[in-house]
Amino acid sequence: MGGSGINGRTPVFILGLNNSGTSILMEVLKHNSKIDVCLRESDGAASRIMPSVRRYAKTEMETSGKGDHGRVYTEGTGWIPEQFTQADVHNCLKAWVRVQSGEDGDYLVMKSVIDIIRAEWIQYKFGPCKFIILIRNPYDTVMSIMKSGITVERAVRHWKLAHEILLESMPNLNDMMVIHYEELFDDDGFARIEDFLGVPNEIDINTIVIDGDRHYPGTRNGKIYNRNVPMVGRRADIVVNSVNESCLPVMKTLGIAPL
Repeated sequence: MGGSGINGRTPVFILGLNNSGTSILMEVLKHNSKIDVCLRESDGAASRIMPSVRRYAKTEMETSGKGDHGRVYTEGTGWIPEQFTQADVHNCLKAWVRVQSGEDGDYLVMKSVIDIIRAEWIQYKFGPCKFIILIRNPYDTVMSIMKSGITVERAVRHWKLAHEILLESMPNLNDMMVIHYEELFDDDGFARIEDFLGVPNEIDINTIVIDGDRHYPGTRNGKIYNRNVPMVGRRADIVVNSVNESCLPVMKTLGIAPL
């Protein structure tokens, strides 16, 4: 990178748990002319070069009819720093440049849901970069994760551990901002992110239509919506109770009100 970023652009990593809105955040950010984004981590060469939970997590996991698909990656964290060499970083950068959405921006935004537990490692390996930390409340995140066949106990433990690791890392990150998923839908939600990056305020989520060929849980008929809203009244008691038993100290630190 030579201290000048990726082809002269500053790398920006989105940190957020799976089912927390990271894909929709990245999809929206590409509507700013100063921001280029990489494809989602499941789409291209970068996903085959970055360390993979499926390759390195060596634990006995519960399985379901749908399989885990690496969704509970906090159950196998021992591989993180050592399996990825500086040569791998170089190859990954080349792959990212190939799969980006544009070439004119000042920033190149990328994300992988496992980055929430390897932020310090990313900063060490990739050099100067920025982090956008996206937090979604555990009740609705757990409900979403459970749709993949993950048990409530594992989903709650996953949310808690990932955010404990994140909280340990945050004091050591040099350039970051924190935004809650719910705040994305405020009038100034994306403006805050644009201000953090120092780019013009160009994003209006009310006018953005998402590509109909791609599936995003946070969209309906191509329009972005707060998917916490339909969860109200549908949150299972077992989820609320399990979250409250395990996650309240972490939630308090992150500024999340309990139910």
